[in-house]
Amino acid sequence: MKQLGAEKEGKLTEASAGKAREVFGRLDKNEDGMITADEIAPPQQNRAVRAAPTAAPPTPPETGIVDIQTGQPLDAAAQRLLRQFDKDKDEKLTRAEIGLGKEDFETLDANKDENLDKTELAKFFQRDADLEVVVRLGKLDEDEAVVDLLPDESTSEPGAANEGPSRIDLYNPKHRPMALAADVSRVDKSTLRLKIGDATLELRTADESPQARNRFQFLIEQFRELDGDKKGIVEKMKAMQNPQILMLFDLANRAGDGKLTEKELKDYLDLQAAGGNCVTTVQCSDQGRSLFELFDATHDGRLSLRELQSAWSLVQPLPRASASSLAKSEIPRRLTVAIGQGQFVSFARQPTRKTGPGGLLWFTKLDRNNDGDVSLSEFLASEEDFRMLDVDRDGLISAEEARQWETNRKKSIEPGSKEAGK
Repeated sequence: MKQLGAEKEGKLTEASAGKAREVFGRLDKNEDGMITADEIAPPQQNRAVRAAPTAAPPTPPETGIVDIQTGQPLDAAAQRLLRQFDKDKDEKLTRAEIGLGKEDFETLDANKDENLDKTELAKFFQRDADLEVVVRLGKLDEDEAVVDLLPDESTSEPGAANEGPSRIDLYNPKHRPMALAADVSRVDKSTLRLKIGDATLELRTADESPQARNRFQFLIEQFRELDGDKKGIVEKMKAMQNPQILMLFDLANRAGDGKLTEKELKDYLDLQAAGGNCVTTVQCSDQGRSLFELFDATHDGRLSLRELQSAWSLVQPLPRASASSLAKSEIPRRLTVAIGQGQFVSFARQPTRKTGPGGLLWFTKLDRNNDGDVSLSEFLASEEDFRMLDVDRDGLISAEEARQWETNRKKSIEPGSKEAGK
């Protein structure tokens, strides 16, 4: 809101949202045609502050996600609900305080006093889950056919078989009623989205960390540099020229003959990766109420010019007190649960490479920042040509505009057309 000049009033209006183009160039510090959260509010530099010897470590802020391990006592989870919802501090929750449906509340209210105490609240976590999902980690069989009963947000067509298996799906082998299942939609093969009131919970699988993949390739390249005669073998004396290879030499040299082969090194690195993948990592995060998350329609952690220009249209469907503004408290809340295999996983959603409309290779190549549009800075021809393709004069060539131009161009060179003979 600060960047759009709406912080003082504490609400976003159509006029302030209309300043998107004005502020975009200023915020896009690396001039890649996209804005990240760090460009809007750079993370503070770490400061070396010596804490007092008696200072207690800060208590991490609570999120809206309660993590319950198998076999763990439920008292702490019940106390968490009391701490969050008990407005009158009487160690009990009324139906109005907790917001449960009438049937669920009455089922938990064992003594029928129209309040839920700590013991009764613990029973809440012993109910059948309102939603269950199954996550597939590791290597997937591309020939596996998974019938997906969830509509894809881009097609809204449920019941189609995915092109290859999805990473995450609803799990309901007993076909029992699941209260939240109807509110789940699919974003892509790795992501489901659940909407509850004004909150959105994103459930997704995490990718292997690029650092882990890069380390594997780096060590192989280091080995090949030592292997000057390209025999696929490095002796220990030669390995002493490279500390990284030397450190792994005895561990990877399975034959113990003082000669490390490239296959031995790859097998050792694969074994390391397999060992690391014995661990499942789960990260829960509560992003709170953020305009950045609201405007990021593709949920790739970046804001394109078109996303900012469309900001006010994204506000329209939201429930709010005034049709002419959006207050801070009315900004939807966003939470994420990400699950990955191994200790070294990347929880940041990576933007997927988009292909040009109708297979237009020139559009895909020009769209260097992969935001689905071609800006003037990406366009390689003249500004006059750019204006000709930018039919709606919004400063971007959209996929539809590119497709329409290509259709008109092909028609103009068909036999019999006025342009055919030129």
